[in-house]
Amino acid sequence: MAKPDFSNIPASKEATPRQISAIANRFAKLTNPEDSFMLTKKYTAVLYRFQKESGKNLTHGEIQKFFKARKVPKNFTALLTTDETPKESPKPSKKAPTKTSKKSSPKPKASAETSELEALKAQVAELQATVAFIAKKLS
Repeated sequence: MAKPDFSNIPASKEATPRQISAIANRFAKLTNPEDSFMLTKKYTAVLYRFQKESGKNLTHGEIQKFFKARKVPKNFTALLTTDETPKESPKPSKKAPTKTSKKSSPKPKASAETSELEALKAQVAELQATVAFIAKKLS
């Protein structure tokens, strides 16, 4: 299969999400080929964060420069927030799923919700007493 010709695309055209994902995958493989799965996700987030912080979108011309680069640019590696990468890529486990009981324990109510509920109950009781008093006066 022949390589696609990208020379007829203007360099100032905004990069597509697919191009950003491809660059993230390239950066991940340059950084650590054995763990490129998780690093691809991290570099994708880094690229989108870079766009947001810089206030401009990546262009087709910049993407082409990144494909030609032999190292990941330092400004992108600096944006990675974790120092270590996971040892293994997450893959589906072949273990049987653990059985859990179908009964669920009641969810404890938060104290703020309980106090608010009590206040509403008090208001309803007061209103009912007022209505009963008015009904008694009218009859």
